[in-house]
Amino acid sequence: MEKPSLPRSCLDELAACPGERITVPGKEKLIEQGAPNTCFFRFVKGSAVIQLKLRSRRVSVACLEPGDWVGAVGCGSDDTFFFNLVCLSECEFEQYQWPEVIERLSTLSPLERYFDYLAHSLRIYQLLVQSFDKAYRGISVAFLQDIIQRGRFIELQENEKLFEEGDTARAMYFLLSGKIDVYVGRSGSPVRVGQIYRGEPFGEMSLFTGENRSATLVASRACHLISLDRESFDHLSARYPQLSTYIVTSLIGRIKKQNEQHKHEFKPVNRFILYFSSSRSRAAATRIADLLARAEVNVLSGTSVLQRFNQADFSGVSHSRLADYLEQVEHDKPKNFYISDSGSPDWIKVCLERSDEIWFIVDSHSDAAELNAVLAGYNRLFGRERQKRMLVLVRGAAEPITGTAAWLKAIDARHHFHLEQGNRASERRLLRFMTDQSLGMVLGGGGARGFAQIGVIRAFEEAGIDVDWIGGTSIGSIIGGWLAMGWNSESIEKAVHRFFVSVNPLGDYTLPLISLSKSRRLDALLREGFGTVQIEDLPLPYFCVSSDMSLAEERHHESGVLWQAIRASISIPGVIAPVIEGGHFLVDGGLLNNLPCDLMCARNNGPVVAVDVSPDEAFVTQLETLPSPWQVLKNKLLGHRQPGVASILETMLRSSLLASVKHQKSNRELVDFYVRPDVSGIGMLEFRKVEMAIEAGYREGVQTLDAWRRSGKTFSPAPAPDE
Repeated sequence: MEKPSLPRSCLDELAACPGERITVPGKEKLIEQGAPNTCFFRFVKGSAVIQLKLRSRRVSVACLEPGDWVGAVGCGSDDTFFFNLVCLSECEFEQYQWPEVIERLSTLSPLERYFDYLAHSLRIYQLLVQSFDKAYRGISVAFLQDIIQRGRFIELQENEKLFEEGDTARAMYFLLSGKIDVYVGRSGSPVRVGQIYRGEPFGEMSLFTGENRSATLVASRACHLISLDRESFDHLSARYPQLSTYIVTSLIGRIKKQNEQHKHEFKPVNRFILYFSSSRSRAAATRIADLLARAEVNVLSGTSVLQRFNQADFSGVSHSRLADYLEQVEHDKPKNFYISDSGSPDWIKVCLERSDEIWFIVDSHSDAAELNAVLAGYNRLFGRERQKRMLVLVRGAAEPITGTAAWLKAIDARHHFHLEQGNRASERRLLRFMTDQSLGMVLGGGGARGFAQIGVIRAFEEAGIDVDWIGGTSIGSIIGGWLAMGWNSESIEKAVHRFFVSVNPLGDYTLPLISLSKSRRLDALLREGFGTVQIEDLPLPYFCVSSDMSLAEERHHESGVLWQAIRASISIPGVIAPVIEGGHFLVDGGLLNNLPCDLMCARNNGPVVAVDVSPDEAFVTQLETLPSPWQVLKNKLLGHRQPGVASILETMLRSSLLASVKHQKSNRELVDFYVRPDVSGIGMLEFRKVEMAIEAGYREGVQTLDAWRRSGKTFSPAPAPDE
């Protein structure tokens, strides 16, 4: 942004204004940060600097030269200066009062452009000061002043490249605002492999090693950066060793995140809530905005921003002033929510330019075609990869959930959520999703041992902890499916007795050419237990995992008929007949991912709990040779003690989990809370030990929650709506 100059016509009109000549002694302030903005100044002579406040200290960011104008365009009656003007020696200024100048000048545009440039430059310096202060609290004023003098400030527009893979490295960078996408692959379709957030240093590895750039960096929205070439970095790190410490610490942290796939690193995010014309969606959005305002987040509406600038519409606010203001607001808190109705095109454009996620709030009874017609006017501003689309479907009290699949097809949403109007629990859940506090629960496979998960759920219920997102494999997909339908632990326990204890779901044995069980009985029980509900229409987000034998890869079920997805997830190879879907054979998800923590962490931004019921005890025997089948049958008929050898079903069950054991162990490291009930006394097919399993899960759940509380670990609740 090039520094503007005042045209001769403006200078002549200012010369005719009654400016007052003032003298300010050295070491005194002419402008105090926070003072009312009623006048502006022209610097005549002396030595003076502009300073920004850093808690109790002040950072000099610019030296004045004779002829410079100092001031700020007012935004309203309560407008104040955000900087200090300090005289280092005795100085002379010409002082002009805004009311008199406004009355005499034919146009304020030249002055507005000049002071917009000054304010924009100072705001960038302010971002730098705040970024380094947050990253390194002990940073010195001298360092900040030095880096401002030696660094090169860069502005990137949305989709503008900073550098490309293979370029020569000449500088390292600090991102002060915005967000940058990282891509690898120069030919064909590059793949996004990461993102850089404000406050992060980057590009240092290539600068230090002399190697070419290993990735292409593209601004996902407007960005401000400061760069340091090798000479400037060496100079600053020699004078200020904390700079090298900060760089090395950041680098180690980045490598650690990559190696551990850490999910809770600091991620500032801008979320745009866009609601549509119906009274139901408007009421829901108003309620959400009210609840968010009580949380530790920023909530920005077009009305509140226009009030800040004392304007009736956005045509009266310059783009740079608006961007500077919003950058400063966003920098104060890591989570920012922009909100608009569908009839405010100017404000919508601003929100889309700055958003990472778009949350559509729509009436479930409205027409998706009308929504798409409204969105068509903004297609250029949507970034399919840059912006995640979230869908919130609002329904009336006690209304059934239907038709979600059609909405998802129309909106192409990444995730969707259901909000029941007037339901406080539903409101609290949505608030947890929006503020990254939603609790995800992962339920693993383990046959009859999985009934222990019911006990863990009961322990969470008694502690007043709600589960918001459910994922499961094998038996975990069954328990999780009922939980996602809104059932409590008592209802799930009754269903288990009905479908697993009173009847053997695998008892329709057949000639084992495909499987030991015909699986027709299992199909009938699942249809009865889950009905025809679609996964998309569940009140809670849900997924389950099966293994695609045709492609040797995981299949993640997040849509379609619930019971059929569960049927695929529990199809133990050789025991239960596989499911055929689109010509592919689907079998038990435990074969490839028995505890899908990675999938939950990729979906849910809040804490994640994993309940692991897989076999852990040693699977050994003291026998030297296997007994014959006739000996096993004889012992069974005569009631003799069987030798310590697993049945064919137990062998198949355990074998189905072997391939995912390593994956499962690494998955444990991803979650915030890990629960492993002691179910060693329960066989994987001992369905009649349901009470024993539930009690083991409940006991472990209570003990684990108590241990977490003692260690200071808690589940952060969303701001509670008024009851």
